[in-house]
Amino acid sequence: MEGVTAGPILVVSAKWQTRALLAAELGERAERDVLPAGDVDQALGLIKLAGVEPAVVVIDVGRRIRPEGVERLLEAKDGLRLVLVVSGLRQASFDRLSERCTAYLRRPVPIGTIAQAVVGVLKDQETGVSTPPD
Repeated sequence: MEGVTAGPILVVSAKWQTRALLAAELGERAERDVLPAGDVDQALGLIKLAGVEPAVVVIDVGRRIRPEGVERLLEAKDGLRLVLVVSGLRQASFDRLSERCTAYLRRPVPIGTIAQAVVGVLKDQETGVSTPPD
């Protein structure tokens, strides 16, 4: 994908299985590096302390991830492209963030659909077109 910011995709999920599945799927579909983070604090550390410039951040919301943490992440990096995946049980807590996300997906959603959303965000970056969140 020439012309797109060459930064990695940052995947945030407390479940290592989800991180591994997303990393495999995104690495293949998006053809770029994928960095895992177990929570928002790790993601913030990669961005603020390690200087990682992610092309997209994918957050799979679990019990340990709070809306306030996602807000901190959004405030830490101007123009951050965020794909947020939320379960129906936690949707009410995160709906207020939907407009700040590049894509907002509600579970249940297959890994392939999440990867497709991320690839769409990367293509939008390449063309300079912005797709409204779901």
